[in-house]
Amino acid sequence: MEESKRTLYEFIGSIMMLCFIVCCFGFFISGHPGAFIAGEVYGSLCAALMVVLLYRSLDRALDMDSESAESYSRKQAFIR
Repeated sequence: MEESKRTLYEFIGSIMMLCFIVCCFGFFISGHPGAFIAGEVYGSLCAALMVVLLYRSLDRALDMDSESAESYSRKQAFIR
C-alpha cells in the first residue's frame, strides 16, 4: 500500500514537473502565453485528477472478490 501511494505521488509530481517545463518553453514560443499556460495547467490538473481516480478505483477493486471487482472496474471505467 505504501509503495502504491509513493508511486502515485511520484507520478503526480512528474506530471507537474513536465507541466512546468512545457510552460517555461511555451511562454516564450506562444503568441498568447497566458492562454497557453492556462491550458497547460488545466490539462495537467485534469491528468492528475484522472490518475487519482484510477488509483482509488484500483485500490477498491483489489479489496473485492474477482467477480465484484470486475463489475466495479467496468462501471468505474465507464464513468471515467
